[in-house]
Amino acid sequence: MTKPLKQNLSRIDLNLLTALEALLEERSVTRAASRLFIGQPAMSHHLNRLRELFDDPLLVRQGSQMKLTRRAKELAPKVKKILDQVRNDLLLVQEFDPASFDGHLNIGLTDYAESLYAEVIVQALLQSSPNCTVSFILVDRDSAFTLFRNGRLDLAIGSLGDGPNELAVDKLYTEKHVCLFDNERLQLGIPLSYDDFLSVDHALINNTGNVKGVVDDLLAQRGDRRKVRVTCGRFTSLLRLLPEQPLISVVPQVLAALGRPDQGLTMSPCPVPVPDFDIYVAWRKEDNDAPVLQWLRELVAGTVKQRRLSILP
Repeated sequence: MTKPLKQNLSRIDLNLLTALEALLEERSVTRAASRLFIGQPAMSHHLNRLRELFDDPLLVRQGSQMKLTRRAKELAPKVKKILDQVRNDLLLVQEFDPASFDGHLNIGLTDYAESLYAEVIVQALLQSSPNCTVSFILVDRDSAFTLFRNGRLDLAIGSLGDGPNELAVDKLYTEKHVCLFDNERLQLGIPLSYDDFLSVDHALINNTGNVKGVVDDLLAQRGDRRKVRVTCGRFTSLLRLLPEQPLISVVPQVLAALGRPDQGLTMSPCPVPVPDFDIYVAWRKEDNDAPVLQWLRELVAGTVKQRRLSILP
């Protein structure tokens, strides 16, 4: 009597089902073994296991030929259907087509990255994938890592190095700091001297209201301090504030180059050795092989690099 299959599932693997398919279609141990590139003894072993599993001889010799039993004939289309589904649904690598993609993408951008790249990323995404939806989420390092853990980000751009182990990063470029100011109002020498740097008021990017930053820590090591008169939470606000104001701000070089031509601002090397920082694209390692995210990473990274080169050739 045939045992219920559910009692024998632990004894079935794909190799055994593949062997069964070959045996039922070839009706020959020798030809089935050749088809699967294994030895005849190994195929005979598979056949013995299958006979025990299904409690049926499956193949019986009649004269010089092997014939399928009734049970084998019942199994043949079912086994083929199962294996075809595995081949087509599980093992077949589907090519990703951006033009037909209509999903939702969540991209985390630091304030710096949003100011510089949000517009061109949208243009590139919608040109390549006009039916997709994209959400930009303003992040800093800590919030980006938290959102990744919660599955709420597909990609992030910013100063995101040295993150948790579950994240992968790709360095896009290294950013420097410069001083940006309206020199028609301040009338300072170029390049800006250390004394002039300390003599005027400063504007600082900080979204917590804190009037001290990395520059102030470096100055304190020299026993000096600057006068911070204004703090802004966003780079875009700072760029609107600096024209015609007697203020200096230490900002990333690419951002300074972007704001300088249209607003009459002057850019000068910073007389305080502020450390450079790296800009990364980050994603979850578990998404390394996801076709949609491979496409997204390549498109975004290429767009960011091209945009930066257009600002700072």
